[in-house]
Amino acid sequence: MKVCKECKWWKPDALLIYIGECEKKRISTRDSEGPCEAFAEKVESEFMWCSDCRETFHRSERERHKKHVTHEGARVDEDAHEYILAGD
Repeated sequence: MKVCKECKWWKPDALLIYIGECEKKRISTRDSEGPCEAFAEKVESEFMWCSDCRETFHRSERERHKKHVTHEGARVDEDAHEYILAGD
C-alpha cells in the first residue's frame, strides 16, 4: 500500500520521524497514512534526509544509507525548542 512515508511530497519531522508534513496538501500526517490522491513516487535528489541517521547526506554517500529510510528533505519545527530537553 502506498503510504505517506513512501511519497515524494511527505517530509518527516527532524525529531519526531513518524510525523511529517505533506507539501502538496499542506497538512501534518503520520507516516503510515494513505492511500492519497496526491501520492507521487520518491525520486533521489542531490541531497537527501536519512530518517534512520537523522542527517542530510549527499548522493555520493548513498551506499552508506542503502537500507535506510530516506526522503528529499525533512521538516524542521520552529517550535521544537518547546518540547525538547535543554542541555544544561
